[in-house]
Amino acid sequence: MHDLKFIRDNRDLFDKLLKKRNINNSSKRIIDLHDEYLKSLNKTQDFQEKKNILSKKFSPKMSKDEMNNLKNEVLKLKENIEKHKIKSDDKYKELTNHMLEIPNLVDEKTPIGENEEDNKIIRTVGEKKNLILHLKIIWKLEKIYLYSIMKKQLKFLVVDFLC
Repeated sequence: MHDLKFIRDNRDLFDKLLKKRNINNSSKRIIDLHDEYLKSLNKTQDFQEKKNILSKKFSPKMSKDEMNNLKNEVLKLKENIEKHKIKSDDKYKELTNHMLEIPNLVDEKTPIGENEEDNKIIRTVGEKKNLILHLKIIWKLEKIYLYSIMKKQLKFLVVDFLC
């Protein structure tokens, strides 16, 4: 997953590098989702702080009416906390899912292309291998491997039968 701080500090570079992957203006959506998540998280924390302050005000010396009013306020705050907690969790999931869908950034030197036919060969090292010969070798090795397994199992069966 990408670094949010890097995206915030380098929006243009991030979008430029993603453009090479045919993805447009993803930084704006990421930053907006992150801001919404933080806003909702801050509201949750504010409500929690108010609830804690009100909870400390409870005392045995209070009248029943005052106590009921205080309880009602605390209950309303609890509901708001839950509502904003759910909202912040949803925003976090949405942000995370969006970030996970974004591919890795490519190097700045990487040329822009639609598909692999647009790639430029910079240099070739060595010779191309003969694919058919390579497949024949693999086939022979597979036969030898299968034969050795069958031989080991046959020995096991004979030893097991004799014991």
